Amino acid sequence: MGSGQNGALGIGSEEASQTLRRVVPLANIYSFGVGGDHAHASTSDGFYSWGSGRYSQIGDNGCTMRLTPTRIDSISHERMAHIAGSFSHTLALTSKL
Repeated sequence: MGSGQNGALGIGSEEASQTLRRVVPLANIYSFGVGGDHAHASTSDGFYSWGSGRYSQIGDNGCTMRLTPTRIDSISHERMAHIAGSFSHTLALTSKL
């Protein structure tokens, strides 16, 4: 819940939400991290990012806003033990599978 600016909630729009919303298709989440207006999740199916990509903090080699979770194939083979973000960057620590 909160501001959906730049797709930060991952619900398919930039609308704010005053209630909890399920972020589809995320399931079996191992770790989760947020930044100023972007978020990331490491799941059993890979690494997903959404929200503002203005500074390439989404990790998809672009500067595009993602309104829903986008699988980041280049690192989806790794399980992230910890994910942290700030306004313009994201850090992730991998763990061995």
